[in-house]
Amino acid sequence: MCYVEALRIDPLEGRSWCGLGRTMSEDSFVPINSSRSDEYAGNETTVVNGKPYSEGECYFMAVQLNDASAVFWYYLGTYLFNNEVSVSYKGKDLTATQCFIRSLELYALSVDSWSDLGRALIESGGGSARVSGTTYTIRQCFVKAVTINPTCGDFWSYLGADLMRNRGTVSIHGKSYTAKQCFITSLESDPESEDRDVWAALGDTLLYKAARWCGLR
Repeated sequence: MCYVEALRIDPLEGRSWCGLGRTMSEDSFVPINSSRSDEYAGNETTVVNGKPYSEGECYFMAVQLNDASAVFWYYLGTYLFNNEVSVSYKGKDLTATQCFIRSLELYALSVDSWSDLGRALIESGGGSARVSGTTYTIRQCFVKAVTINPTCGDFWSYLGADLMRNRGTVSIHGKSYTAKQCFITSLESDPESEDRDVWAALGDTLLYKAARWCGLR
């Protein structure tokens, strides 16, 4: 209720809109810029100054009030990505990919934006993204993420998955990494990890290597 009260006092404060969105369940989904109907009656909304707002609408309000905030763009992008939707903004269709790009143009060290930009590119069918005049591939997005924050296991697993799909190695801080080494680094960053997908992916890289030794691939 703190953010609701803050918005009652000042409904033009983007930080409060973003904070309110973050307090709402990630599992709730009410489309942005859509007409409401009973179809969405069960979804979580919060009433602000007499009007109900969904999580996504809160982020959208924040961006509209302050489009110079990398944080607001990131959270809007995350919402659009998780719910596989886009939103109309200034007469154009705005996607999660575009939100992450804008976030990075405002703050190039936004490590989560780099990682999620790579994931968004994968979901949109591949390709690359242009950030501040430079074109980045999916792999380069994940490399940027682990370079900025080499202690996050998720970032290493995303990079490992890309290397396993497309082969090759990457150089991080002067050290060469294969897909296997990325998955190992991911697990080492969290010794108690129970992420079955990372363990399975590591097993796949070992199985592939064994098959090559036996001349099966």
